[in-house]
Amino acid sequence: MSEITLEDIRSMIRGKNKYSLISVDNDSDKHYQTWATLVQKVYPKTGDNLYETQRGMSRIRQTLSVMEPNDFNKIVNTLKKYEVSGSVRPISGVKTYAYDKSRLDNRMYKRKRTN
Repeated sequence: MSEITLEDIRSMIRGKNKYSLISVDNDSDKHYQTWATLVQKVYPKTGDNLYETQRGMSRIRQTLSVMEPNDFNKIVNTLKKYEVSGSVRPISGVKTYAYDKSRLDNRMYKRKRTN
C-alpha cells in the first residue's frame, strides 16, 4: 500500500474520497474485524488500521466488478448458503418417518430398516 498523503486526509475530511466506508463503532467492532481479516488474507501487506482496511475493501469491490462470471457466481452461491429464510425446525415427534431416537443420548438417527 502507498503512503497516506496530506491530500488523502483532506479528501476524507471533506467527504470527497471515492472509497466505500463501513459504519463501525471502533476497532473492536465485530464487522470491522471480519473485514480487516478478509483484507489481510487477500492483501497481506495491508496495515492494521481503518483507512487501509477501507482501501482494501475498495480494491476487493473493484476486483468483483471485473471477475469472470463463473468465479463471481461461486462467491454469490457461497454467500447464499449463509442466508437462512424462515425458521429452521429440527426433527421432532413420536413417529418421525425413517428416524429413531437413540437410547444413549436421545438424538434422532436415520434407521436402516424400511417401513
